[in-house]
Amino acid sequence: MKVLRLLQRLVLAGLSLLGICTILATAICLALSIRPVIVISGSMEPAVPNGALVLHKQVPASSLKVDDVVTVNRTDHNGVVTHRIVAIKPEGEGRYALTLRGDSNEQNDPQPYVVTQADRLEASVPYLGGVLMWMRQHPVVTAVILLALLGFSLWPAQRFTVHTADGQVLNNLTRREAKRYLDEAKAFRDQASAGVAGGQTPGQETNHAAAN
Repeated sequence: MKVLRLLQRLVLAGLSLLGICTILATAICLALSIRPVIVISGSMEPAVPNGALVLHKQVPASSLKVDDVVTVNRTDHNGVVTHRIVAIKPEGEGRYALTLRGDSNEQNDPQPYVVTQADRLEASVPYLGGVLMWMRQHPVVTAVILLALLGFSLWPAQRFTVHTADGQVLNNLTRREAKRYLDEAKAFRDQASAGVAGGQTPGQETNHAAAN
């Protein structure tokens, strides 16, 4: 029972911590204009592994510098790419041509990316993006798991009712409390039986000893 209650407390604490972290992370991202992105390739390993959750902040292209990691739209507009800047070339009117390369790639990306602004990497959390992607792809399973954990953590402990010899009814006892009352009742019955077998009522032996 102790182990079960401990597990329930740990699960409830974990769910509470998860909820608090989610709220705080959302508030921080909104306040600082940070956008989370999930990396789905290994082109930036080992700095940014596949499945990492990266946090970006949109900045003007003029503030970018070589070695920054940025996320920009692909030249074919088919998704985005997160790579490191290896060269920057001004194009005029606030536009800059960024030459990018993944850390694990041997060559630069085929074409430069002409941008006026870009999402610059501020931080990354390895593998968290993969977990979030799985949860997004399996919302029903995720909801069932979370509800099951919540139900387990809030499931009430088993309680017992004990009827005493004098007619009292003790409700809502834990297993340990019920066992203690039952053990005490058994000990009293054993003492009473021993007293009757010896020709004494319970308590007589103690009284005689006191008199002597």
